[in-house]
Amino acid sequence: MTRDTTVNRNLRLIMRSKGIRQTELAKLCGLGYQNLHRAVNGRRPIYADELPGLARALGESVDALLGLEEEQGENPWA
Repeated sequence: MTRDTTVNRNLRLIMRSKGIRQTELAKLCGLGYQNLHRAVNGRRPIYADELPGLARALGESVDALLGLEEEQGENPWA
């Protein structure tokens, strides 16, 4: 079962816009590749304690991953 949540979607969009592959992001944020792959593809949730590491590795804010900036009309990846 897959779930496409705001976090999954924003993670994919940010990765694509920055040209970062899943293998590279997994190393940068300290997640195993399989866990990151499943999370990016909606096969497992992205846990709250993983968000700061993902955001830091992508050079973005946790708010950007959560879509809170999007709600304020600032979605640069759309």
